[in-house]
Amino acid sequence: MAVAPPLEEPCIGTRYIGFRAFREERLAEEKGLPKGNATTLVLVVLRDGARHGYDIAREVERRSDHVLSFNHGTLYPVLHALEQNELIQSTWEQPEGERRRRVYCLTETGMAEADREIARWRSFSDAMEKVIGGNGLGQAV
Repeated sequence: MAVAPPLEEPCIGTRYIGFRAFREERLAEEKGLPKGNATTLVLVVLRDGARHGYDIAREVERRSDHVLSFNHGTLYPVLHALEQNELIQSTWEQPEGERRRRVYCLTETGMAEADREIARWRSFSDAMEKVIGGNGLGQAV
């Protein structure tokens, strides 16, 4: 784990934060969440119904057998952007005896976008399978 340099002057701290953000992005990629796919994962999980942020992250992990995972630094900016683009909407709920939490659900536009993303990923996956599926894999040309 990286150790924070002493914050003797503001620009040192700024550089460290930049390094830390880069490092967290690299760690996210190492954990199986390639950059740019978080939006698709959120949309797909929300196709099954409304969920709060932590539950979205937990569901992605569950469905991927713990290969894919979110950190809060990735998930909440994605949720905010999706809401700004009117693909999801949110409401606050306060379950009895629990803390208040924001619950997210797809809009009609978001549902259509989720369907497009699923089709795009299936097409990509099929094409990749054709390339790596054994047709001459490992044979010299």
